[in-house]
Amino acid sequence: MRSGINDLQAAAQGQTELKMEDVATAERDVKSSIFKVLEVIFKGNNAHEALQASYALDESPEDLINWVDENLPLAYKGLDLFWGYDRLARADIFLGRVRRRQVYGLWRYASFLMTGGVQASKAARCHGYVAFRPPSLWRRMGQTRKARSVRDSAAQKIGRRCHVSAGFARSELMGFVGLLLKDKKTAAPLAAELDLEAEEIALLLGSAPTTKKVQTLFEEALKIRNAEEIEDIEMAWHSTAQRSLAGATPACAGEVDEGAASTKTGAVLDNTLSATSESLSVDPNLPASAVGPGQAEPAAANQGQEGTVANPEGNRPGSPRKEEKVAKVEKKEAKPAVGRGQKSLFDF
Repeated sequence: MRSGINDLQAAAQGQTELKMEDVATAERDVKSSIFKVLEVIFKGNNAHEALQASYALDESPEDLINWVDENLPLAYKGLDLFWGYDRLARADIFLGRVRRRQVYGLWRYASFLMTGGVQASKAARCHGYVAFRPPSLWRRMGQTRKARSVRDSAAQKIGRRCHVSAGFARSELMGFVGLLLKDKKTAAPLAAELDLEAEEIALLLGSAPTTKKVQTLFEEALKIRNAEEIEDIEMAWHSTAQRSLAGATPACAGEVDEGAASTKTGAVLDNTLSATSESLSVDPNLPASAVGPGQAEPAAANQGQEGTVANPEGNRPGSPRKEEKVAKVEKKEAKPAVGRGQKSLFDF
C-alpha cells in the first residue's frame, strides 16, 4: 500500500486530475531473504538458480560467504561437507584477491563457487528442516573488539620503534617482545621505551592486567618514564632559562626587586645584580648621603680638577682606600657562587 501511494503521488505531481492512462508502473526490485537463498543453495538441484537467487540478495559476497560457512555443517554431512568446504575455500581465495588487487570482476567466480559450487558438491538432494543461524564470526568480532584494539595499539608502538609496519609487528615481533618482557632485567626499560600500558603488557605476557606481575612491571616502567621526563625538563631549563638569567644586564646598581628575593630564582638574580654593581663606577656628583652602605664613596675628581681629596694613607690617586678593599674582600667571600650551587627547578 505504501508503494501504491508513492506511485499515485508521483503520477499526480503537478496535475489537478489523475486518469488511468497517467499511471504507469513497472516490476519492482524485490530483495530476497537470506534464509530463502540458503534454502535454494543447500536444498536445490540447479546451480544457475542458486546463483540467480544470490543476485536478489542484499548482501555482499564477503557477507554471504560467512552465512554459507556457518550453516554448511548443519546441512551437509560426510563427503558432502568435505567437498562443500573445498568449493567454499576456492571462493575465499577469489575474495582475497579482490581485497588485495581491487579487481572486483573476480566476484562473479567467488559468487558462483559459494552458491552453485556448494550446491553441486552434495551427492543427493537434502530434505528436512534446517535451523539456519547467523554467522558466529560477527558475534566473536564484537566480543573481542577491545582486545583487538589493545593488540593493534601495541603493534603500532612496536612498529614505530622498530621502523616497520604495524601488520609486520603484529605477525612477527609481538611474540619476540613478549619473551623480552619475561626477562626481569630488560622488562621495565623495554616497557618504558615502548610506552606500553598495563593492558598491552598483559597481552604480550599472556596474562591478565590485574595480576601482580603486570602491575609491578607497569609501575617500574612508569617510574622510568617520569625520571626521563624530569631529566628532559631540567636539561631544557638549564640550557635556556638559567643562561638568560646569567646574561641579564641590570638597568642600574640599586634596582633589585624585593619580592623576588623570596624565591630561588630571585636569589640568583640578586647575586647577578650585586656582582655587576660592584664593577660599576659611582657618580662623583652624588652626595655622601646618597651612597649606600655597600658602595664606595667617590674617591676624587679628575686629576686636572681643583680640590682633590686628601690622601693621608699614601695611596695612589684614584685607587680605593684600605677600608674599601677590606669591605670588597669580605663581600666577595660572603657572596654565594652563581650557577654551581644552583638547585634543581623541582627543589623549589
